[in-house]
Amino acid sequence: MEDVSFKNFTETQVSSICIFHSPAFKRDRFFTKGGVLPISITQITRIIFFFDNIIWSDEAKFTKNGVFTRHNSHYWSDYNVHPFRERNFQESWQCNAYCAIRNDGVVALEFYQDNLNGERYLNILRNFEINYLDNLPLADYRNIYHQHDGAPPHNGYLINNHLQNLFYDQWIANNGPHL
Repeated sequence: MEDVSFKNFTETQVSSICIFHSPAFKRDRFFTKGGVLPISITQITRIIFFFDNIIWSDEAKFTKNGVFTRHNSHYWSDYNVHPFRERNFQESWQCNAYCAIRNDGVVALEFYQDNLNGERYLNILRNFEINYLDNLPLADYRNIYHQHDGAPPHNGYLINNHLQNLFYDQWIANNGPHL
């Protein structure tokens, strides 16, 4: 069984148990020296539907051939002992997608051809701001948190600056204000 860590939190008469189930769990990354989560239990209880107010986002790459692993392929032949796999590189294509979801709906979906870089990600965030956040009621906007993973394009100075201006301290990332 994998390592399961338990940690009791008590803050302003709110008591809860936080369970982390991960073999590579790094305690020092999520806890301060006082043993309190950076996003505190009082913040979670203050916002009744905390996880419904997180905008979860990620990118994915789709190709014509999908994922192919050579070591899982087996060839049998009576004549050719050195088989080869024919590939049509001129007919190959790829499509990249960025998706952001909140609560139970897709709030942003963008397709782009080339790999993601800082400039492209900044443009995606700006389009997202215009198309979704500008139409959001102010009461909802104040409770929104934006989450993205630690991909290199997410860690640029311009990206962090834009997220700080857009979400203040309410964005979650590897180098964000909450970790």
